[in-house]
Amino acid sequence: MGRLDPANLNDKERKVLTLVEENPNSLVYFSANWCGACRTFKHEALDTLVADGEFERRGVKLIEVDNDECPTLSVACKVKSLPAVMVFRDGKHVDGFSGYQPRGDVLECLREHYPLPEEG
Repeated sequence: MGRLDPANLNDKERKVLTLVEENPNSLVYFSANWCGACRTFKHEALDTLVADGEFERRGVKLIEVDNDECPTLSVACKVKSLPAVMVFRDGKHVDGFSGYQPRGDVLECLREHYPLPEEG
């Protein structure tokens, strides 16, 4: 996410930064309530992967960000379309994507960046 001056951020944005710092392996998911593709993506991909234990098993934290409530953070992260996902491994931004992605593609992203020993 680069260097951001906390003085320029609102409370929700500062909380997101803290969560990323505390969880170096994380997926940061930008969405908005009005975004139909965001709701579908969350329900069909992210929620099912969480329910299946994929994030927990891999030690990955899913951090949800409301794009409208975190405008400075969204601009700093260069979010141009929703939904958007930033992938962090060992505290570094290593990948990301935007737009609806099917569950299988998100699972492949998890496998690529956070492989389990038997996948590896």
